[in-house]
Amino acid sequence: MDVKPDYLALLVKELKGTDLVVFVDDFHYIDKSVQEEVATVIKEAVREGLRFVLAAVPYHADDVVIANSDLRGRMLKLDFDYWDEAELSKIAEKGFAALNVTVTPATVSAFAIEAAGSPQLMQSLCLNLCFEGDIESTLPEVALLQPDQELIKKVCKRTAQTNDYSSVIRIMREGPKVRGMPRNPYVLTDGSASDVYPILVSAIAQSPPELTFTYPVLLARVASICVKDHPQGSSVTGACAHMSTLANDAAGVSIMEWDGKNDVLDIRDPYLLFALRWSESA
Repeated sequence: MDVKPDYLALLVKELKGTDLVVFVDDFHYIDKSVQEEVATVIKEAVREGLRFVLAAVPYHADDVVIANSDLRGRMLKLDFDYWDEAELSKIAEKGFAALNVTVTPATVSAFAIEAAGSPQLMQSLCLNLCFEGDIESTLPEVALLQPDQELIKKVCKRTAQTNDYSSVIRIMREGPKVRGMPRNPYVLTDGSASDVYPILVSAIAQSPPELTFTYPVLLARVASICVKDHPQGSSVTGACAHMSTLANDAAGVSIMEWDGKNDVLDIRDPYLLFALRWSESA
């Protein structure tokens, strides 16, 4: 007769009295029925003095307390969100000041928006603006750098070249292999025709840059790309699910997530979003 292990007892035996912490990543990926069981084990383990860290995307932050309401008051929520525009702007302001360069607020704002919460991307954009402006060290006198829209685009495209997502984007645009009937084509505003996968890629790449899309927002972007008829309903949600799986498999890490329960598409890597907007392969 099989004896089911007492996982709680094992946890307590191994970890009680130590400084070790149990780290649970992506709790929301666990089936809902199993979440309740895991949350119960966590609650009992916490009573024994064990400590847990649960990592989740922002809109799943409360999944564990939903699974077991007794954990309310026992959990401390720590937000590690992406940087906001004001925080990103400080990178440009302090960096260019150190170089004796004054950059227009409009340029700083444009870069902060394109960086989509990533300080590393913001730094890369500023660095490439310096390259384009032949600024290699601190200038002897204060100089004004006032790039136009074309130069900003050039800087963005140059920055995109430092992160190659070409194979991932190609797979996202192609979608899964077609079996049976071909996918429905839709006429686009540029006069071309395309199926749902390239349309979704174009919708994600639209301005303003966003990392998280609810279904209504994504559908509005899809509709704006098409002349009349456009993908909707299960055509969009199903494609989001397939595209996320394909992108993650191609990248070898989780860079996209489709939450089918809440109909939310989450881009988990700002560099992917930036590549979709600016790389030559997008």
